[in-house]
Amino acid sequence: GALVLMSGPANDDEWVDVSKGEDESAVFYTYIDDRTHLSPVYAAGDLRYVLRVPKGAIVNEAKRVAKALHGCNACIHRAGIYVRDLGPSGPVFLHNLTCGIAAPCAEVTKLRELAEDLAEQACQSCQQHELVVVTDATYAPVREGKCAATGEEYGHWTVHPAACSTSEAATRYSKLARYYGQMDVRLAKLT
Repeated sequence: GALVLMSGPANDDEWVDVSKGEDESAVFYTYIDDRTHLSPVYAAGDLRYVLRVPKGAIVNEAKRVAKALHGCNACIHRAGIYVRDLGPSGPVFLHNLTCGIAAPCAEVTKLRELAEDLAEQACQSCQQHELVVVTDATYAPVREGKCAATGEEYGHWTVHPAACSTSEAATRYSKLARYYGQMDVRLAKLT
């Protein structure tokens, strides 16, 4: 194993074995970069979309689990959003776990379980889901941000969708959604 000198306050230097952490980190980065099994999304013509479940207690649990793994703010934020997204095969977040890919750690397995629990609850409830158009920009990239000290890019989990909407379809849907939003207000005034 590799030993690193860790300097602490008041000359409390200590040698720490980091080789296990480096191996775990490498496995995690390999996992989040894996695009072997892309997440299925809904399709209507050239529009691709997911259904986003309203926030609930499971979202807070997902953020807690994400924080326990690395304490990374980007991963915590992403977990709170992506755990809510559903495609035709169920949750799109960490979809590759359903395809025989091994989770790099218990937290990833727990996040997938939370996404599945949320999907099951959503199917049993009558809550309105938000339609989210899937474009190249819907899900943040894996590599985002750099370590100031080393210049190394940070890696975060994301969703790798099987397909994205064309920009023309996304624009058409956006216009239609705005129009229907205005109609809801007008109809409400009539009743």
